Amino acid sequence: MNGKSLILAALLTAFAACDRQAPDAPALADLPEPVLFRTEMDIRPEERENPKSALNAWDGEQLMIFGIHRRNGSLDLSESGRYIDGVMGTAPSGASGFVSLLNPATGNPFYYPSQGTLDFFACHLADAQVYGKNVNLQTMTLAFNITVDGTQDIMTAGTDRDADCRKAGAYVISPDNAYSSQAARKNVYPTLHFSHVLSRLSLSAKAMTAGLTVTDMRVTGRNTARLVPVRPDLSRPSLEMLPDSNPGTLKVEGSFPLSLSTETARPLGETMLVPGDARCVVFVSLRQADREGTTDVTVDLEKIQSGLTFQPGVWYNIVLSIYGLEQVGVDVTMNPWVSGYGGFDLNTVPEE
Repeated sequence: MNGKSLILAALLTAFAACDRQAPDAPALADLPEPVLFRTEMDIRPEERENPKSALNAWDGEQLMIFGIHRRNGSLDLSESGRYIDGVMGTAPSGASGFVSLLNPATGNPFYYPSQGTLDFFACHLADAQVYGKNVNLQTMTLAFNITVDGTQDIMTAGTDRDADCRKAGAYVISPDNAYSSQAARKNVYPTLHFSHVLSRLSLSAKAMTAGLTVTDMRVTGRNTARLVPVRPDLSRPSLEMLPDSNPGTLKVEGSFPLSLSTETARPLGETMLVPGDARCVVFVSLRQADREGTTDVTVDLEKIQSGLTFQPGVWYNIVLSIYGLEQVGVDVTMNPWVSGYGGFDLNTVPEE
């Protein structure tokens, strides 16, 4: 028996108990319908390889969920319109499943309003710092600022009413009536489609001369942004770089020291950064024989194409070819979490 069936069974038991005293108990079709969610990650199966910083399947993470009244085809972000206002829910286990969400005021599930429809949005923030929540009633957007340290995988989600209202190619209910009690009685659930909004960097290195050891690494890049989880045109939520923010030092999930091989690149770690900038800087601490030093390598995407910046939801493999304490070349390839991006090389041979 699924979660919805359990809730309905409990409600029917309660109404049956009341029926002994009140024979005019409401019919099943008039019962309030609980709000149930499904969640999907927009990640292809071949990309599920358990990276340290990036989620590829749910395991009970916390999700921030918004349910906004839709009135005359538009979102109502007024206080009364924000029916579910950033309530924390628990993700399922696996790539998809039902989300557990309770009304903090009652400890019970949320129920659809008796009239009207809702639209749903969500985000997964991990332990990112969140501040400055703002609701703009003129532009009908809801946003807040976040700061990441390189270990968070920020994800946002919206719904597709048209897809949720179709079963076996036919409409179960008109998309204009989703999401509502009427739709829920036809087993039409809001499916939260999650996508990555940060840029993911996987770092590896190979030694081009003998006796080199990487002893430490850090990355400097943009780490503050404005997250817009609710948009008035019902498009994908977005993450916007704050133009006046300074780059921060991002944590690299990896282990050191690491001796390098001249034949194949070895993983050094991973980090996440806010997209929208053209470059980041990788600082590498090296040991060669009796010498130690630190070199910095600028990963500059604009050297390949003017205006090219780090993209949201794209996975960058950065390979450092280390010739010595002062000579480091960089190769970069892009493996998309989303389609539409190819690959390219950057600074394949170090300058003399």
